[in-house]
Amino acid sequence: MLTVSRTASGVRLTVARETTDALLLTALQHGWSVERVEGTAVDLLARDAAANGGVQ
Repeated sequence: MLTVSRTASGVRLTVARETTDALLLTALQHGWSVERVEGTAVDLLARDAAANGGVQ
């Protein structure tokens, strides 16, 4: 786990790319609902940099 935070609608988890599948499987096996899966932090930084003309 890289970060864990509570939101108004649930919990937000940030994990390393290599643990995403295991985390999703465990969450679903324990009755959790998954609302959204986003790209990795590296993927999101690259997307934001591209949107800002390469400036991070």
